[in-house]
Amino acid sequence: MYIIKTYIYIYNCRLDDSIKLTVQAFAEIGADRWKSACEHAEKTIASMQDADNAADVLKRNLVVDLGAHTDSETDTASEAE
Repeated sequence: MYIIKTYIYIYNCRLDDSIKLTVQAFAEIGADRWKSACEHAEKTIASMQDADNAADVLKRNLVVDLGAHTDSETDTASEAE
């Protein structure tokens, strides 16, 4: 979380101190911010799942043209001959 990273950055400390500061930062966040962060994470996950599902549908419906058919100009030219 941004808040925790910022908290650690401000105090620019060693690893041992980082652990203590991380615990302090978590304690200072509060229920409303945790709730907001969790809701944001859930919305982001749902959005990514929707995008992933849409990509799967597109992949399943993908048709690759291997040049096995002719276009209308070629068909017209062949019929004229």
